[in-house]
Amino acid sequence: MNKVDEVWIVDWKTNQRRAGEPDAALLDRLVAEYRPQLQAYGRSAAALFPGCRVRLSVYSTVAAQLAEIEPPA
Repeated sequence: MNKVDEVWIVDWKTNQRRAGEPDAALLDRLVAEYRPQLQAYGRSAAALFPGCRVRLSVYSTVAAQLAEIEPPA
């Protein structure tokens, strides 16, 4: 059996861009909006996979980019 040392949680978002909103601003907004939710997922994953690094991110379909969110403290 292979040992897992890293777990990724990616929240796929289809939120629309605000008028004139550049990619960076859209990603910043999504990170701010969904940080608490992703950090809750991260805490759950850390409990399920002890010793694994948990990486959290939001993927914007509009910007076609991934933005990483800091793990919970």
